[in-house]
Amino acid sequence: MRIRLCLIIFFSVFTIGCATSESKNTGQTSWVLTAEKNDIKQFVGGSIGTTADDVYLTDTKNLYNIREGKPLLVAKTPQDDAYLQLAPGGKVYAWLVPNPAWQGLSSIQLMSMPYKKVSELHLDEFPYGFGALILGYEGNIIVGVSPLDDWQGLTGRFQFTFYNREGKLLKKLILPKPYTWVLDPLGNALLLLGTDDAIAFDATGERLWQINGRFRKAAIADAGKLALLNPVTHDDIDKVLIYTGLDKPVSLQLPTPVHQLSLTPDGKLGVIVGDKARYFLMDTHNKKLDEGAKLDLPGVSFISDIQILNKNTFAIGLLHRSGEPPLHTWTTGSIVTVDRDGRVIFKKSFMIRKPLAAFPSITTRYDTKMFIGRTVDEAVFVDLTKQASQQR
Repeated sequence: MRIRLCLIIFFSVFTIGCATSESKNTGQTSWVLTAEKNDIKQFVGGSIGTTADDVYLTDTKNLYNIREGKPLLVAKTPQDDAYLQLAPGGKVYAWLVPNPAWQGLSSIQLMSMPYKKVSELHLDEFPYGFGALILGYEGNIIVGVSPLDDWQGLTGRFQFTFYNREGKLLKKLILPKPYTWVLDPLGNALLLLGTDDAIAFDATGERLWQINGRFRKAAIADAGKLALLNPVTHDDIDKVLIYTGLDKPVSLQLPTPVHQLSLTPDGKLGVIVGDKARYFLMDTHNKKLDEGAKLDLPGVSFISDIQILNKNTFAIGLLHRSGEPPLHTWTTGSIVTVDRDGRVIFKKSFMIRKPLAAFPSITTRYDTKMFIGRTVDEAVFVDLTKQASQQR
């Protein structure tokens, strides 16, 4: 079992209108990398620290520090079948190293940047290893996930083993069925989504709250004190529940099915992605929902990712459709940076060789003006504090 972790953060201010006016482009493309030219198989992850030199990209086998646009190999796989997982925000990463004696489950080599081994995580008793790793912001939450009844992780019980950043065991939990998960933007809470409930835990494994229901999308923030939940039933996929773990959830309805939910770290504001590049901004305290500025895009487009850069600016990854269904393709994408007034600050187009819904994707650090935009083939680093040398 391998479930990809996705940590999403979202926009904290709303704007109404149409994002058609392009302001003076203040974004500086500091570097552009292509995987093929740099002998990198593909880009699968990244992190941004506090400076432009603290930027990392990964494929599944290698960790690269990007300095002045050049990838410097700082760590490589300890064995051919090991898998690299990088914490959002950097500082910590891990190697999942399969052990054939454990039916394909893995031990975890916990590392600190750039290449210091902190600890090796495994279990002293059955099932001995882990099928997946939950790795939160800067390693603030670390959880090994182990199937107990079905080694493929499709059914049965699961064990969730919580560790701190030094590899110290904090807590073991056994749950009766499979769960997917989402993380607090700062790695202070974990939300598990099951077939009939959702359960929130803090970073030490203490249960915060539980709510009945089945949910297809979710976000959690403010150390678990607030969550957004999108029900799975067909009649409710256009609804979002605001839940604090204390009172009954408040339901808000959108004019479109929900595709992505995000919360700022304090949980006060959030973004909901809908159909055809529509997005909605929510004041969670006042339970107020407004549609964001309409993006001036050719044809039909869908949002693949949306990330907050700071309280005034956010970046949107987009896929652009070519042709009409069923003979349509997704051969191009773009990343657009927009301010609270709907003005386009930065825009870059990408060719999409593999039309995956997760690309183009965006990596940033909360409340910064830097971000990485990437597909599997190309990565661009943008610093909005610098004056662009040319309009893109």
